[in-house]
Amino acid sequence: MGKTVEANRITSVMSIRNISGAIMGVFAGGFIKHILDTMESPQGYGVLFFITGCFGLVSYAFFAFIKEPHTPPKKESQHRGSLLTTLKIAPALFKKHPRMRKLLWSRLAYSGVFILTPFMGIHAIDTAGKEASFLGVLVTWQMFGSILGNVFAGYWGDKLGPKTPLMVSNVAFLIFFAGLFLNTSTFGFQILFTLFGFAFYTNMASRLSMDLEVCGTDRRPIFMSVMTFLTLIGILLASVISATLRDISSTTLKPAIIIASIAILISTYFLARIKNPRYARQH
Repeated sequence: MGKTVEANRITSVMSIRNISGAIMGVFAGGFIKHILDTMESPQGYGVLFFITGCFGLVSYAFFAFIKEPHTPPKKESQHRGSLLTTLKIAPALFKKHPRMRKLLWSRLAYSGVFILTPFMGIHAIDTAGKEASFLGVLVTWQMFGSILGNVFAGYWGDKLGPKTPLMVSNVAFLIFFAGLFLNTSTFGFQILFTLFGFAFYTNMASRLSMDLEVCGTDRRPIFMSVMTFLTLIGILLASVISATLRDISSTTLKPAIIIASIAILISTYFLARIKNPRYARQH
């Protein structure tokens, strides 16, 4: 997308793309509820995973037909090499460019959200005393929230830059965590999952634009490769922490909520220290 859309328009383009998917997700929630109402949980989840895989293949097929615009060949970079070579020179690069370093720490801390996500639905079902099909209802509410988040991020991201939606997203996550810690009602979980959809998709629509605007064009390949690699490590670490916490405290989600909240506070701290890239260019 960085080659096909201007950096200062990526947020709105991402939002439009995400909204189309979220509208499908609203109907998918009803379908999930129907499947889990009519089938036993293991078989129902198996059918849902199979359908998800089919949609993934269709998405890949469409993606394969996308053609990037032709760009003239550039002078070979002195940093050209393997991932290992890139990682070796990364510390010096991030030390030289503090905005990139702060953004990297913020993104790594944001991975703490994924400590919580694998078991949120289970927590809501168990706490509210609902059937497994309640998960479909929560998906529908989450998709409504995602539509709101994408509209918000698309408008304000283009107008003020991606930092503002990202900050709002983190604040929304903190409110969500507090609510998830305290809530026990069915309606409360519906509102909370709407808030989660808003926060998660506001972040999703804004973060690529933030990356591209902070790193600039000359340092983009190495910065994006290191950012992607270390973010993947952060998500894998979050999944290990999530599974470990589930084994230790299977009856409560509160330890995971506390750790995820601390992670988002750290992410917010580093994000707040980055000058808005729309108005402050660093070279």
